[in-house]
Amino acid sequence: MINDNFSLELAYRDLGNTFKAYDIGVGGQHLDLTALQLSGIGKVALGENLDLYGRLGYGRIEATVKTETYDHSRSYSLNTNRLVGGIGINYAQSENIDIHVEYTRYAETFDNTKIATLMLGLNYHFK
Repeated sequence: MINDNFSLELAYRDLGNTFKAYDIGVGGQHLDLTALQLSGIGKVALGENLDLYGRLGYGRIEATVKTETYDHSRSYSLNTNRLVGGIGINYAQSENIDIHVEYTRYAETFDNTKIATLMLGLNYHFK
C-alpha cells in the first residue's frame, strides 16, 4: 500500500481451462490460461466500510494447448503481454476481513480472443 487510496499488486491468476472434443469423438484439445500481472489500484470511499476501486496494469498471459488424438498427443505454449483493467467494490466486514467483487478485462489476445473474469473474493488482513 502506497497510501490509503493507492496500492500496487503483483498477482498470479489462473484464468481457467477448457476442453473441446473433436467431431470424430476421438481426442480433443485442452486449453489452460494463466496470467502474471502487476497493477496499480486506486480506490475511493463510498461509505464507512464500502470502497469502489479500479485497476490498471500489465499482464503476461500464457496459454498452454494440449492436443490429443487416439495415437498421439502434442502440447505447446503461447505467451503475450497485454494491458489489464478492472473495476470492483470492496466491503470491510470487520477490521481484518474484506469481501470484494471485481470485473477484470485483459486487452485482446491470441487472434482477438477476449479474456475477462468476474471474481468474488475474501481478504484477511493480519494486523
